[in-house]
Amino acid sequence: MKKIAILFSLVNLGLFTGGCESFVDIKTQGSLVPKDVTNYRYLLNNTSAYETGIILGDLASDDIAIVDAAQQTSLLNISYSYYKNTYTWQDDIFPLSTSYENDTDWNTMYARIFRTNTIISELPTSNGPETDKAKLMAEALVHRADAYLTLVNQYGKPYNATTASSDLGVPLLLTQTFSQSLNRASVETVYQQILTDLKQALPNLLATQQYNTLPSKPSAYGLLARTYLYMNNYKMAEAYADSALALRSTLNNMATMTATSTFPKRINDPEILLSKIAAYGTSAYTPTAMRLSDDLLSLFDANDQRYNLFTVPASRVSSTYTGRYFYREIITGENRNLGPSVPEMMLIKAESLARA
Repeated sequence: MKKIAILFSLVNLGLFTGGCESFVDIKTQGSLVPKDVTNYRYLLNNTSAYETGIILGDLASDDIAIVDAAQQTSLLNISYSYYKNTYTWQDDIFPLSTSYENDTDWNTMYARIFRTNTIISELPTSNGPETDKAKLMAEALVHRADAYLTLVNQYGKPYNATTASSDLGVPLLLTQTFSQSLNRASVETVYQQILTDLKQALPNLLATQQYNTLPSKPSAYGLLARTYLYMNNYKMAEAYADSALALRSTLNNMATMTATSTFPKRINDPEILLSKIAAYGTSAYTPTAMRLSDDLLSLFDANDQRYNLFTVPASRVSSTYTGRYFYREIITGENRNLGPSVPEMMLIKAESLARA
């Protein structure tokens, strides 16, 4: 079924781009000029195409608890099957033979990979300064690496150095074509491609970007730290976390904030190294609201501002629910960040030091 999902996404994109071919062959008097490097800047500025991330990992985690009967009953609706099936770790997440058999996480990541492959393939022959091409190529490589790191960790086995070369990962599509094999590459092969993309991108990335949605050097360092952590290579994880923190180390001072404070917007939040957001919008509406597990809540001190600002009693969500719920997305009006961040780099460094 994954093969069908990929083909459906790519064919739709192909129909769109193919249908426009006769128009882009004609030079226009506007800002878009065929084969001009500026076109790829516009493509990479399309935030929704590169920022939207995944959802299933949150639902499968131990951090949430679907224990209220009212919520369980609501989630029996066929449209929420993915939620219930992921939470209970079923073999089949999406129901067969229904219109809801659509893995948004898988489709979103491969759609991003298709776009980045197009940019990576066409940029070298575009018209424009070589320095501009190199910068845009670097951004595309970071977005592709992030997509594959997401995919291999959601659909492949966790990295194990002794078995990674034989463990199945995900299809590795690296060129702009519809005729590639959709056979699953090994976990090792996918990880090595992620490392290659990020290291190739680093020399041509800017140290800072105007918005967090655009990859920068801290973005690549952060993803490399995350990748090496997943590979259990703590020495390299620490080194790249240090590199990221050398360029970005600001933390938000939550001690001065109240529930009505203006929290930094995602695109300007100094803690975010590369903005990637959870799919499907907010997690604070019924019946998909995320009740926090007792184990997670036990980790918070009563004075912890994360607890006070971003969680609420069940009554704020539904009169029939109990417990305490994640509410940050309602308060800030934005989806939660999944991308690398300053706090994550600090945790990676701490983990690496503890392992050493």
